[in-house]
Amino acid sequence: MTSKQPNNLMSSARSFLSRTFFWLIAAIGFLCRLLLIVWATLAIYYSNLPWPAARLALAVAFALFAIFAFWFSRNRRMPAIAIALFFGVVAWWIAIPASHDRNWRPEVAVMPRAIINGDNVHLTGVRNFDYRSRNDFTERWEDRTCSYRT
Repeated sequence: MTSKQPNNLMSSARSFLSRTFFWLIAAIGFLCRLLLIVWATLAIYYSNLPWPAARLALAVAFALFAIFAFWFSRNRRMPAIAIALFFGVVAWWIAIPASHDRNWRPEVAVMPRAIINGDNVHLTGVRNFDYRSRNDFTERWEDRTCSYRT
């Protein structure tokens, strides 16, 4: 009778580890799908579409479709379609050109630049304003040169 107890103990330990491993994999899969949906939804919402209502509508539509495809659809192709749409959003997001063409506040409207020449660094667009209050100031942009010697 004692020879069966170690077998039962090993069997229950394997069963426990198997269930724990299954739930861990399921939790990781759930978090990956959730992260995929959240990222793509926010990418659509903060995209370069000029109409805020369209961005919101597309973001909500993607989120609802992806939730349906991953957790409620019985069709095996739906998760693949959601993943394909996700990669479409990623490609679109990567294709958005970087731009500083915005309506900037005057105190941050000039982009500083650094020109390195050997041990000398020439900085342009350095802000040296006279502030009287948060919105009342005198603009002054300067150029500066710094030297680095060891």
